[in-house]
Amino acid sequence: MHSCSDPSGPSEHNQDPIYTAYLENDSIVTKARKAYDKKTLQKTWETNTELLRNNTTDTLAIALYKQRMKIASRLYPRDSSIAIAHEYERWAMAKKDSSSLVDAWFRLAFYYKKSGEVNTSRNYDYKSIRLARDINDTLTFAKASINLANSLNDIQNYGGSQKIATEALVLDPPDAQKLKLYSALGNASAGQENYKDKLYWLDKSIELLQATYPDSMSTPKRIDLYVLKNNKAMGFFRMGENRKALEVLEDLVEDTLWLPEIANKNKRAITEYARMLLNLAKVKYQLEMDGPQELTRQSEALLTAIDNKKELAGLYAEMSEFYRYRDAVTARKIALRALDYARATSQTDTELKALRLLTELSPRPKAYAMAYQELTDSIQSEMTQARDAYARYQYDVDRTRARNLQLADQTRIQQLELRDSRIRSIFLAITVVILLMVGSLGYRLLRARARLKQAEEVRKTESAISKRIHDELANDLYNTMTFAELNALNTPEHKEYLLNTLDDIYKRTRNVSRENAGLPQGAEFGEAVSSLISQYRSRDTNILVRGLNTVKWELLEDYRQQTLYRVLQELLVNMRKHSGASLVVITFKQEGKKLQVSYKDNGKGLPGNRIPGGGGIENMESRLKQTGGHFKLESAEGKGVNVAMIYG
Repeated sequence: MHSCSDPSGPSEHNQDPIYTAYLENDSIVTKARKAYDKKTLQKTWETNTELLRNNTTDTLAIALYKQRMKIASRLYPRDSSIAIAHEYERWAMAKKDSSSLVDAWFRLAFYYKKSGEVNTSRNYDYKSIRLARDINDTLTFAKASINLANSLNDIQNYGGSQKIATEALVLDPPDAQKLKLYSALGNASAGQENYKDKLYWLDKSIELLQATYPDSMSTPKRIDLYVLKNNKAMGFFRMGENRKALEVLEDLVEDTLWLPEIANKNKRAITEYARMLLNLAKVKYQLEMDGPQELTRQSEALLTAIDNKKELAGLYAEMSEFYRYRDAVTARKIALRALDYARATSQTDTELKALRLLTELSPRPKAYAMAYQELTDSIQSEMTQARDAYARYQYDVDRTRARNLQLADQTRIQQLELRDSRIRSIFLAITVVILLMVGSLGYRLLRARARLKQAEEVRKTESAISKRIHDELANDLYNTMTFAELNALNTPEHKEYLLNTLDDIYKRTRNVSRENAGLPQGAEFGEAVSSLISQYRSRDTNILVRGLNTVKWELLEDYRQQTLYRVLQELLVNMRKHSGASLVVITFKQEGKKLQVSYKDNGKGLPGNRIPGGGGIENMESRLKQTGGHFKLESAEGKGVNVAMIYG
């Protein structure tokens, strides 16, 4: 499939009356949805229907489908949004538009979850993740991974949630998605009672949010920050560090943000403040301090004022626990309220908690016990189905990888068959390359006499080239020619042997040429670095490069470019020879004239920070220092290699 979005951008639609009508309608939709104005929304629905009937461009059709789902979500039952999303899905399939199809699946997952069909929702999340990965749609991949990770947390598949979220983080999504992925990872850690890891992910979230808004935050972002701190306080609470939790929560509830927002009836601010009051009540109760009951009553009053039944269900469950051993009658009444609100808002966890309390507190517990068992069985069945779906997803991923490897093997076989017709050309190419190299060697020897300061370096280079030509190429070429003369080349075994040998000689000849050819300078230097790195990629070693195309190489002096190239070359050679790494990450970052290059691999590391068989590290460090750079290497046996290089 492919993306068939209309090639013309919005600027080319400016004169299109249909596009103009869509924009006007979309503006009305936004205002009407915020104001819950159903009469106006009905008019926008009719306008949208009329526009879709016209022969619109693909780009406009996509926008109209999305607008239609928005209107339906406010105007009609949720099934309507699902039906429209399926229409959008069929349209994308008919157009063979992968980008729209992955968007349609993502929206179907969202609307099915809103309708309570969580297993169907997960299936569409799986589908959108697979397709988003195939078409390199990083944003949708991250968004669908967030939904799926949270959904897996809901069914206690914490390992699956962590795997999905971590895979999405590897692709370095935008900060907004990173925050949600950190949250999913924190919840997965908490579900496994690993509160130390939960605090780690919360700290990462707080650090990212504060770095994104270093000077000032809007009220919604401040609330986001305080929610993270509230969760951190409860992490301390779960770890038994109640004094730390108390300190954080008291600072939060005393902040000046809340009173004006409560006065303005900001529902989100009221909800989060009520949660903080309830958490503070829990901590004070644990510390045997005064005030838990008053804090709980304040929280209840705030949530009741905005009719937040979902939060009230959780609050009443906590209050019932509080009164459980003080006043059983009051605890039972509050638990009944928790049960009613939990069922009304489809909160399974709170419903289970309320049923458990009523089973323990009621004089006739049988009905509650049976309801508890029935709900537990239903949850277990749903969890089993979800785990089976996740297993199928993993199977599909593994099968796709195996299929790709098989296709790669078939491609290599076809390439070998094609080389049969190019034997003579390869012979000629190798001969010409060797002659050119020998001529180049003579020319370099003549020039060396006139360049005394560089004589020793040139002599070593030429000696190495000569030795490699004689030992690795000339002898092997002669042996290959002898083999061709003495054996029948029409047999498959002889032909395959000859092809493999010639291909090997050709590659080694090319590598000798590349390693000793002059390097381009200035702006073209980046291409040389990219070419160098590509030589060391293989089936066993994946090399990721970040930021290379953003570097302005003309700002770095030529002699420093040469030094950096040779140091990178030596790192990559040592990686291939000694590390056994399967993943290498090379990052380039430039700030003005300052250039930072980092190298990381997951190989077996260097015992004692020394490369086996020589003083390679000292050579690399010396080269950089002589040209005004800095070099730092960190490693330990079994923990890979970490190198930082800085100019400027």
